[in-house]
Amino acid sequence: MAWQDWPWQDLNALVISPGIPHLHPAPHPAAAHAAAKNIEIISEVEIALRAAPQARIVVITGTNGKSTTTALVGHCLQQAGKAVAVGGNIGRAACLLDDPGPDGVIVLELSSYQLETTPALSPTIAVVLNITPDHLDRHAGMAGYVAAKTRALSALRADGTAILGQSDDHVKQLANACRDRGIRTLLAIPDEAPAGQQNCLALRGDHNAENAAAAGLVLHCLGLDVDQIDHGMASFAGLPHRLQTVATIGPISFVNDSKATNGTAAAKAVAAFSHIYWVAGGLAKEDGLDAVMPHIRNVEKAYLIGTSLTPLLKSCAASVMQTSITIFMKPYMRHLMMPKTTLMVAQSCWHLQQPRLINSTILVRAVMSFASLPKAMWQKVEADV
Repeated sequence: MAWQDWPWQDLNALVISPGIPHLHPAPHPAAAHAAAKNIEIISEVEIALRAAPQARIVVITGTNGKSTTTALVGHCLQQAGKAVAVGGNIGRAACLLDDPGPDGVIVLELSSYQLETTPALSPTIAVVLNITPDHLDRHAGMAGYVAAKTRALSALRADGTAILGQSDDHVKQLANACRDRGIRTLLAIPDEAPAGQQNCLALRGDHNAENAAAAGLVLHCLGLDVDQIDHGMASFAGLPHRLQTVATIGPISFVNDSKATNGTAAAKAVAAFSHIYWVAGGLAKEDGLDAVMPHIRNVEKAYLIGTSLTPLLKSCAASVMQTSITIFMKPYMRHLMMPKTTLMVAQSCWHLQQPRLINSTILVRAVMSFASLPKAMWQKVEADV
């Protein structure tokens, strides 16, 4: 049934998926029609909250790192034997989660899209990891994007706790604003976390140290002791597509960070490795590659794809060799035969159907190609390491 044929006179609310614009850059016709009829526009998360779950609610947001942090919190709670449900922008829809009850916890990852369409939000704990340029077309600029993320904090219960990263000025300003409002405010500072929480083996990179620090604070606020938190973090396997080492063949590591769909996320990936052969490209976002450039020394060669090829070439030209993606040719293999090399997919851009293509084609074919090389060739390379 087309939206024009819906029984609009009987509708109390229009529930939209996060990908449907209701304000910017132009509202979906159904959303515009609902607004004209004063019909409320909400998210599926709002449906879940209107059911009045008894569990405590933790909301985790940020431009980057929110999925990893959400999964880490959920994993540690589960390992500690706590009743927990995890969902929202990760895994199951919030409205499909079972209420764990008054002694349980609902951990929600929420995007900026979800935050601006969830008026009933009232979390016990709200985490904002970072805010860097992303989805600016959907929020009419950076101010609108920051305002959407800030909803996680303004919705806090009176006795709630704000947990904030410290990697960018936007979130630092939010910390000051929370304190001014009398909100209990904790800062996720990796160096101040207990030693066990600084060594979450599956989480590589400084950005993940901050994610782990934020998760540790959440878990402490929920009543877990240091040993429970350390045990949970030590057993966390990480998430697919986020600095995921999918194979190690000889001296070469194959790393899938295809969730790095903006420059800031790609920068964190590039900063975490050296001798990188980097696959990047797609539809460029607002932040471009500026954040990557301080770490570009870690990149030996860039293989560029998609519509952003020209701007990426301009960004990389002065610093690193680059080419179009002739990644499986034998000359490429010979270039790659050097000690401790990393083949990384961290595209720094947005893709529609290309992430699946990248993951299944580039990494899988690369692993298969290198795995088929004669063992003697690997032994020769490994002898030089």
